[in-house]
Amino acid sequence: MHALVVTVSIDPAGVKEAQENLTSRVVPAVKQAPGVVAGYWLAPKQGSSALEGFSVVLFDSEENARQAQEMAKNSPVPDAVKFTGFEIREVVASL
Repeated sequence: MHALVVTVSIDPAGVKEAQENLTSRVVPAVKQAPGVVAGYWLAPKQGSSALEGFSVVLFDSEENARQAQEMAKNSPVPDAVKFTGFEIREVVASL
């Protein structure tokens, strides 16, 4: 199993739009991605100049995690949201 970890920067003025995009577009799209096992989007917290968002989505294989990463990179996002990081890691333990 592999995790796709994504970080974003969110302009505080666009939090409502970002949340609506997450629930209406992002989560349904990820739910349909090949090999998805589970996904978690954490509440944003205040960073140095913007809010920082963080998500972890688990996939059954590294290949499916990489495909999802490319899908995310090429997906439209609200102006208030900027991707700041993508990372794929092997899951070595779980509950």
